[in-house]
Amino acid sequence: MRLATRSWGEEGRPLAVLVHGVTASTRTWWRVGPWFAENGWRAVAVDLRGHGASPRMHGDEVLGDLATDVYETVFEGVTADVLLGHSLGALVALKLCEDYGEPARRLVLEDPPGPESTDFGEVARETQAGVVLARGSSEEAVRRNLIENPAWTDEDARNSVAGILDCDAGPVVGLLREGLRYDLAAMVRSVSIPTLLVLGSEERGSVLLAPERQAVAGSLRRGKVEEFDAGHSIHRDDFDGYVRLLGGWLGDPGEVRSRSKGQEGSRQVERAKLETFTIETFSGHLGGTFRIYAGSGEPLELELISATGLGGSPEGGASGRRQPFSIVFRGPGDILLPQRTYWVEHEQIGSFDLFLVPIGPDEKGLCYEAIFT
Repeated sequence: MRLATRSWGEEGRPLAVLVHGVTASTRTWWRVGPWFAENGWRAVAVDLRGHGASPRMHGDEVLGDLATDVYETVFEGVTADVLLGHSLGALVALKLCEDYGEPARRLVLEDPPGPESTDFGEVARETQAGVVLARGSSEEAVRRNLIENPAWTDEDARNSVAGILDCDAGPVVGLLREGLRYDLAAMVRSVSIPTLLVLGSEERGSVLLAPERQAVAGSLRRGKVEEFDAGHSIHRDDFDGYVRLLGGWLGDPGEVRSRSKGQEGSRQVERAKLETFTIETFSGHLGGTFRIYAGSGEPLELELISATGLGGSPEGGASGRRQPFSIVFRGPGDILLPQRTYWVEHEQIGSFDLFLVPIGPDEKGLCYEAIFT
């Protein structure tokens, strides 16, 4: 399905794709889109199916349908430099990465709803009530928006009401009740591109609450978490802080594209080489430092302390198969990495995914093992 879009900035510039939340539309980006354009980007925002000016919903949609729409509208033959999604849009962005091999070089997730934190039945009821109010008196709906969200501008409030009036209310409510089935932490964990997780405060209405909030933040493989004293819509509650964060994290758009293309090519090559790793790949780097991306913030540095063959020859003596082996790393004694897959970087070997298992302390720190079969 081809979606309606709105764009800012010249063709050929680094591309930012913006995906709105439930009952919103491209109007929600009325300040964010121009900010991208003023800072050297081209921004393209989509109206999700059943929202804004896009085609209507059928009534049985699931999250993957929304992701496919965005892919077919924006991403066929195109790699975006930044993919940014708010709320439902953040889930669509994650589903795009899951289903279409990460079609962007960087990812921004603005207050994604946690399935354990969010009562979607209640969200559906609130959506229905908002539609009734907006259809009865749009001015009263605007007034209510400004009372409930004092940091919003009048334009923010009016765009929110316009989005509600334009959305396919019945099917959207059905999507909220029946079509959203997902594991947010697992989706975040599957993303290998640099990711910025932007969260509002729990006290002011974020839809990602503790302990799920910490679990999702900890699932970031190459990411950063920023929390605002804001509600669910940070780009409306604190626009200046929001774009200041984006500008600092993204940097110069030309540099982002150049740097990311190099990383992208390296990542694809190194993933392919993972299957060819042998004990010799690591034995020459004993005592060396490997950087482990365990979530937000700086990577954790681990020392490679052993590389040991397992069980002699490959099973059955098959030619071309590597000898099974294990490698053991040592890290700080005061930080425990849970058992899972991590993004690993080494100056000579490159970057690759590695499943690490904590095996306990030694006299200098905590140790982790990875086994290659």
